[in-house]
Amino acid sequence: RSDPNIAIKYGEEAKKLSESLQYELGLAYALKNIGLGYFNQGNYAEAAFNWEQSLDVFRSMNDENGVANIIGNLGAAYSSLGDDVKAIDFFLQSISIAEKSADSVRIATCLLNIGYIYSGKAATHDKAKDYYLSALHISELIDYEDAIGFVAYGLGDLYYQRGEYDTALAYFKETL
Repeated sequence: RSDPNIAIKYGEEAKKLSESLQYELGLAYALKNIGLGYFNQGNYAEAAFNWEQSLDVFRSMNDENGVANIIGNLGAAYSSLGDDVKAIDFFLQSISIAEKSADSVRIATCLLNIGYIYSGKAATHDKAKDYYLSALHISELIDYEDAIGFVAYGLGDLYYQRGEYDTALAYFKETL
């Protein structure tokens, strides 16, 4: 994150080495990390391109945790590209896979991200609230403090936009 250019450079080196060794897991993670570098640069299309390749490799290895992770990343990329429908579809796919392995962190993160997308339009604020509350419930169960803070902020923002300032303030305080 601190230097995406260096991350991409090392990712490309790892990709070449993994290809020469025919090391599929290394290739999948190299492509994932190259995608992260591009994502952190704000180049979401290139991030998605690398993550789609990584997804193919994880799928070929039947690595469900890797698949769920990359699908969630693709949701973030398409959300950043403004394709909310595709982003939500990816997040829901990631949740479905993560439920099989009881990956509560991934589930909470995807629910949070869906809530964020729905919070962007007044017409879908109720859906945003439902997803945020589901994410909050899971995050509290597993003591996932980062997600709790992000969810509390999202809920505070929703209530603020509705003019329910006391409730908004309570959630903003929880964020802190």
